[in-house]
Amino acid sequence: MNLARIVVFILVITEYKPCVGASDNQTETPAIGDLFHKTLSEILSGPLKGRKVTVVVGEDQEINSAVDIGISSWEISEPVSLVRLPVVIPEERGKFFDNKTGGYQGLVPFPLESGAVVIIFTPIDLWWLLYFPPVEWSLSAVLIIKLNSCSPSDMLRLPLATTSPSVALICPSSSRKTPVSNGTSLQVWTWKPFASGRQLVYLGPWSSQVFGTWKHLFIDRFSDMTQKEISILCQTKDRPLIYTDSSGVLKGLNFNIMKALSRWLQFGIKYTLEGNVRWTTMTDLVQTGQNDLMINYATLTPQRNRDFDLTVPYYREGFGLMLEVPPPLPRWQNILYPFSWIVWVSVAVSVVTSGVTLHFLNHRFQKSLITNMITVLQSIISRPLEKVPPQWRVRNFLLVWWVVSWLINMSYTCNLIAVLTVPSFPKKIQTAQELVESKYRLCMLDYGEFVPEALATSTHPTLAALGKKLDMMPIVDNLEEIGEETCAERVVAGSHAHTETYSYVKILYSKLGYNSFVYSLQEQLYPGYLAFLVHKNSPWKYKFDQGIQWLMETGLLLKWYQQSMEEFIAPVKEDKSLHLQSLSLAHLQGCFLMLCFGFCVSILAMAWEVVSHRGTDVVKRANNTDSIPLEQPR
Repeated sequence: MNLARIVVFILVITEYKPCVGASDNQTETPAIGDLFHKTLSEILSGPLKGRKVTVVVGEDQEINSAVDIGISSWEISEPVSLVRLPVVIPEERGKFFDNKTGGYQGLVPFPLESGAVVIIFTPIDLWWLLYFPPVEWSLSAVLIIKLNSCSPSDMLRLPLATTSPSVALICPSSSRKTPVSNGTSLQVWTWKPFASGRQLVYLGPWSSQVFGTWKHLFIDRFSDMTQKEISILCQTKDRPLIYTDSSGVLKGLNFNIMKALSRWLQFGIKYTLEGNVRWTTMTDLVQTGQNDLMINYATLTPQRNRDFDLTVPYYREGFGLMLEVPPPLPRWQNILYPFSWIVWVSVAVSVVTSGVTLHFLNHRFQKSLITNMITVLQSIISRPLEKVPPQWRVRNFLLVWWVVSWLINMSYTCNLIAVLTVPSFPKKIQTAQELVESKYRLCMLDYGEFVPEALATSTHPTLAALGKKLDMMPIVDNLEEIGEETCAERVVAGSHAHTETYSYVKILYSKLGYNSFVYSLQEQLYPGYLAFLVHKNSPWKYKFDQGIQWLMETGLLLKWYQQSMEEFIAPVKEDKSLHLQSLSLAHLQGCFLMLCFGFCVSILAMAWEVVSHRGTDVVKRANNTDSIPLEQPR
């Protein structure tokens, strides 16, 4: 237990009345003496040393004066804050009572800080602290000090004590069998509510040496939970966390966790299995105390931390996004795949630059730019020159260019062989921003999860845009997956992406037989830590935290998760088109199309040459006719 976060609540009962409506002769006279202040000073300087102290008193002036005198005698170095707690008139208590949680809210005007010690001196008017402690308090320890005789079993079974993990009682015992040593009249007790043996545990007479540390004053009350039956609520289609197999037997990661905790703490389990039920209905059952905890998928959120006791996280996951695998690109484009567009642009720039450079070197020899460009292209397509230029500067330039062309040609040929027989796919969408910019809409089943509202109210532009593209599907009770099939069909049809808890959505598509047609995006929506939702102020929750932490450290949680996933996710069928295979006409579509394109260009070039050559011949004959001298008559 992290002592730095513990809130210790010390209740000093100076006047006690067991119930409303008791007669005045049932009250006991306040008794605050030197022995009490000495004991309290030893507690604050011993097991509770170094903590901020807040003293709360009622409006009783006699009590306040006694408290003020006693505080000055405490031998502690930490400052003491004094808070006056207004007394609640019994007739006005009703407006503070919360029917949903079964407790009072808003009665205490001061917050409980982490690591603090709160000491309340309560007269009879503050009796409700014993029976109805405010629900917003999450007390880590309660120390009750009664200044006159008391019944330990009755005091330790009050609601204030039963809702706190660590509890101790200091009071003079009414039992004659209680030993007294060194003149000490104050005895220390605690209560183990679920122990198989004696539940009331006597720890001994108060002594600063014996109870000088935390673990000696506040012992573990829940090491034995044999007499406890925990009511667990779960929805049985939350794979891989909790589900039933074909024979109706519960399985899953969270089921294994509860099974291990039950064996360790020896408590019984009563499962309440829900089929097609909304999420909000299940959380209400836990919040009102009809069930002790819920073990379905639940991420840590501030609202849930306010309404429930959350266990330590046992796994981290978010809402996955499933999308159709894009169809492969046309095979005729295979001739372009060996190089990226950057390489293609670089090759084109190199060819143009080399052609212009060669033209500049050959401009004195009256060669056209087109002729020089053809000379450069010949080396790219591995065509030899008919005649080597006689100029050495041209030869040196062409030598360098031929080496570069040879490297380009060899790289292209090798990559072309690799890609001709393997289908190429367009770039897959992997982020939420890419999904927003695509044609796809978003689909989700409307079962009460927080995601739709979070997307609709999000200030993040990407998430807000996804919220506008979200289509909610209704629950269909007669379907096995209660309507998730509708979103899956839209994904396969190529119109939507599907969001659901990451592990579950992968299992869903594998079960429906779509796992080879879809893929999950790398980015998840609202990734967070998963925890169990426990009824507020359940004192045994910290034992679950210890057990879950141990299971995580041993690696059992990861092993159980992988086993559950392997049970559902079938291996993806191997695509035979990805294996090595012989070249076919389909693979060479691009090559033949390029050949046809070359033939068309050649025919056009030949036609242009023929037409231009005929025009040149006509002009030459006309010129020759005009230049023949006329024969002179003799």
